[in-house]
Amino acid sequence: MKLEHIELLMKNPYSGSEIITHFASGFGEKEIPLHLFYLVLPLVLYKPSRQVFSNINHNNHLSLILKDNREIAANFQNRISEMKELTNLSLIVATNRNWIQIDTNVTLINSLDYNKSLEKIKEIHRAAHYFGIILHKEKSYVHVFKHFKVLPK
Repeated sequence: MKLEHIELLMKNPYSGSEIITHFASGFGEKEIPLHLFYLVLPLVLYKPSRQVFSNINHNNHLSLILKDNREIAANFQNRISEMKELTNLSLIVATNRNWIQIDTNVTLINSLDYNKSLEKIKEIHRAAHYFGIILHKEKSYVHVFKHFKVLPK
């Protein structure tokens, strides 16, 4: 299967629900601010940022990652807007699959292990997982949006 076919398949709410659940699994806290989920698909489905986040470890920090990889934040606000509907649908599907629960915040019900993902999509799931780990370490989630130079929507 060609990479372009994989990327096309990933842009559906069923695949999106897996990606955001891998993010929540990496984040690892009971309650995750809902607005952080709108960063996940634009980051993970964009090849340059996916490659960076699939190759980091839990010791990295967001500010250093973005400083060393400025292309990640380029045009990020537009990618968030483009992926907003897919993110909404993915959140609904993940809720229907009993992986997450949405209230004021999002609660992880069933975590997913990216190591059990198919080899063809493991990079995407690993990137989402490690993005969750990295965001969990941030002192304030306002700083996350400042690092990316975007406004939460």
